Amino acid sequence: MKTMKTMKTVQTLALAVLFMAFTSCSSDDDNIPISDPVQAEQISNLSAPQTGGQGTGMDVGGPFTKFDFKTGAETTSDTEWDIAFRGTTIAINGGTATGTNDEPTRNGDAGATIVTGTFDSVDWNS
Repeated sequence: MKTMKTMKTVQTLALAVLFMAFTSCSSDDDNIPISDPVQAEQISNLSAPQTGGQGTGMDVGGPFTKFDFKTGAETTSDTEWDIAFRGTTIAINGGTATGTNDEPTRNGDAGATIVTGTFDSVDWNS
């Protein structure tokens, strides 16, 4: 009788452990943030000329053409811009000034990086 009772207790405990194991575990997928799908739009012929440079003997200069991602258009705003272009120079509205002639004042928190290689080789965790 004692052996039967011990077997019943062991069976009950085993079922309880299995029940807890299957109900308390969560899928690793539950911790992956869901991001919005990427939206892409192509902008063509955005004028961003520069003065001087390219063998002219003059310093590169001229105004930057500022672009606002929210509106998807060129802007003349001193505060509402994300990226600016002049010739082959690109400025991001964030970080510190680089000392480039006629550089727009950075007052945002945008950021950018130059990546060599393919997107598959980027370490997104660093």
